[in-house]
Amino acid sequence: MFTVPVVAQGRAALEKINKDMGLAFDDWDLDYYTKLFRDTMRRDPTNVELFDIAQSNSEHSRHCSSAARSRSTGSACRTR
Repeated sequence: MFTVPVVAQGRAALEKINKDMGLAFDDWDLDYYTKLFRDTMRRDPTNVELFDIAQSNSEHSRHCSSAARSRSTGSACRTR
């Protein structure tokens, strides 16, 4: 396990780990997680956290792969 230097390097650090680990983050994901870790949480994520996020957000794992609305929140799911 290691940290990814998002605080110091920003989106470039996520782009590198995305390529190295094959996480399949798109531009929206890269922008969102850069802001989340650098600006909101103010800490570097670990490779394990990013792998978990990528797996949880993959097309086959999420229930929001269509233009459906969530029953629990009533909000629309983000589609890729």
